[in-house]
Amino acid sequence: MIITPKPSNMKFFKTLSLILVIASIFMACKKVDDDGFVTTSQCDNGNADFNALYISLIDSNHTDRVTADTEIHEYTFTLSENKEVCEIGCQSQPEIQSTPYTIEIIDSVNNTIIYSGQHRFSSKTTSFIQPSTTVNLKAGTAYTLRRTQTDYGLITSTIGRLAFKNQMDFPYSLGIITITSSRFYQNGGPLLNWGLPYIDLRFK
Repeated sequence: MIITPKPSNMKFFKTLSLILVIASIFMACKKVDDDGFVTTSQCDNGNADFNALYISLIDSNHTDRVTADTEIHEYTFTLSENKEVCEIGCQSQPEIQSTPYTIEIIDSVNNTIIYSGQHRFSSKTTSFIQPSTTVNLKAGTAYTLRRTQTDYGLITSTIGRLAFKNQMDFPYSLGIITITSSRFYQNGGPLLNWGLPYIDLRFK
């Protein structure tokens, strides 16, 4: 005797199959390193102008370095369009990979913190986090993206990746983002406009 599945059961299995296919596609696109850090941006059509700008500096006689042992690395920027922050990317050092950084976005005009979160990053490559709250940025407003590490043991563990040239020429612009200045300070420095720290910022 041939048993024909009931239509309701067939519908269930089709739905389950579709869910499994979607999940497998998502996991295939989501690259994670051995320590569980997401190392590929998950922003849908995310604006990657900061990364493109950084690469353009390296391609134009700036050095890609890991240095600047100060607790705070930051840069100030403006956007030409209103945007919502999708992800922030950074890289830790092996000695402090399990230690969170404080990531802040500050309205530089009013000196108001509009985002603050504690986040860990991979020490092997740039990894990405999504802000825990919605962060909307307005065109033409000056903002500062700040990375702070105060729980490091040795101050040398506070170093980070940056684009460097003996004479930096701020501002730098590409696409919708303009970097107007940078600072490296606290328990070292201060170094003003000494380099551009690699703290990736991507938008929806």
